[in-house]
Amino acid sequence: MRTKTFQNWLLIVAAIALFFTSHIKAQVTIGSENAPKPFSILELTTQKKDGGLRLPQLTTEERDTVRTKFDESPETALAAEGLVIFNKTTNCLEFWNGKDWVSLCANAKFDPSTFPPGEGTMAGRTCFDIAYSNSGGVCGSVEGRTWKADFTTPANTQVYTFTALAPVSNVRFAYVESSSGAGKIVKSLTANDDYSGDNLSGPFSATLVYKESLNSDARGLGSANALTVAIYAIYNDSPDGKGTDKAVELTAFIKDCNCCGAMTVSGEWLNFMCHNLGADYTIDPFTWDNSKGDTDGSDVKGDLYQWGRNTDGHEKRNSPDTDGPLPGPVAGEFIVDRRGGSFLNWLEPKNDLLWSETVRTDNDPCPSGWKVPTDEQWMSIFRSQVFTDDDFDKNPDHATANQWIWTGNGFKIGSESKGFLLYLPAAGTRSGNASTGVSNVGLTGQMGFYWSSSTWTNPALSYTLSEEDNKSSFYLYFEYDENNSRYRSVSDDYYCRSCGNSVRCVEDK
Repeated sequence: MRTKTFQNWLLIVAAIALFFTSHIKAQVTIGSENAPKPFSILELTTQKKDGGLRLPQLTTEERDTVRTKFDESPETALAAEGLVIFNKTTNCLEFWNGKDWVSLCANAKFDPSTFPPGEGTMAGRTCFDIAYSNSGGVCGSVEGRTWKADFTTPANTQVYTFTALAPVSNVRFAYVESSSGAGKIVKSLTANDDYSGDNLSGPFSATLVYKESLNSDARGLGSANALTVAIYAIYNDSPDGKGTDKAVELTAFIKDCNCCGAMTVSGEWLNFMCHNLGADYTIDPFTWDNSKGDTDGSDVKGDLYQWGRNTDGHEKRNSPDTDGPLPGPVAGEFIVDRRGGSFLNWLEPKNDLLWSETVRTDNDPCPSGWKVPTDEQWMSIFRSQVFTDDDFDKNPDHATANQWIWTGNGFKIGSESKGFLLYLPAAGTRSGNASTGVSNVGLTGQMGFYWSSSTWTNPALSYTLSEEDNKSSFYLYFEYDENNSRYRSVSDDYYCRSCGNSVRCVEDK
């Protein structure tokens, strides 16, 4: 026992001596008894000739966690100047220069876009409108821009999810800021689990924290000069890690301008409000939400308006109904026409000017700067010709302006490569001739009915119409065939004005 204690004391004394010796010399050799060269502070030597120095291994997400600490303490950031790591995401040595991480890979920044495009999907919020200025014009009025992003609130923290089509390996996340947004956009990007293993099925998610300063940095920016950040999921396409590294990209836009819209077949951009009228504007407008039930639209579905009526309470899905037609609206009451037939009206005599294709009327329920779309506007974001056969299976080339992707509860509209900037939920409809209420919502029939401001009296149409037909107005509709598990049609048609449909406002130019 005494011998062992004595040996321990010797080890402690030797360690103390080495400590003081190394500090006095300020030079150290590890792995050899040879003295370091005069120009060396630290020398590493080994008899093993097939090895080397292994630096800390960090992914970009983990590296950015370190940077978050530096951002919180400029003194620490400066003191850490010269810190070196090996970035496992980029396979490059990087060092901290006191302000930023610098890659030593031929002084080139990591570019995930050079990876072959992968398969699967990236999901998450892709558009942020701080809604401070640029009121009116192509950006829409500030009052009507309902999906505001305030980066001083939890809106600055977003989760992005990658879903692979088959088992993969070594999943990691990276981002690249636009040149105008370099250093201004991302505070940190952190994978929500360790996805470095083999045979992974996912889903895989990462948390991106946006910088609070974006409230000021994005002020005054429109769609043409928005700050952008490309968010990548990088993975090996073989479950055993022996395949090819590929990347799936999602681009987020930060601006002071409306977020939602779609391209027309003529190449024009149409700004739409992000939500249906009456929806909860704080909810992600690209995600189905029926949490309040079919008869309450205060989630993502919104209200159901009768054609030509303004907001007065009648549009609520559970508002009481009253018999009509009547000579004028009754606030808070849904007026049904029980006379039978398809072309019903809540108003008698009819008035084709309550909503207008050309100007925003006093009865238009959309906010200032917005109006109910025309039928031609609806069709312009879908196909190249108005009033033609609408069957997708027979005429898939009709959807020429945008991709229309069925989500299970509605349509995403836009482009796989450039992002989907419009979502129309299957919000259902309300009967205009009976007290049967709301139907065809979400999975229960899966249909969407969206009013236009157009009527049968449109002079551009060469139709001879009956008085019954003239009680109708055009609308956009889509439906899903549950028996065949496919969407069946997207088209315009005429519909009874006493029926209750969704309203999605378009910019009033």
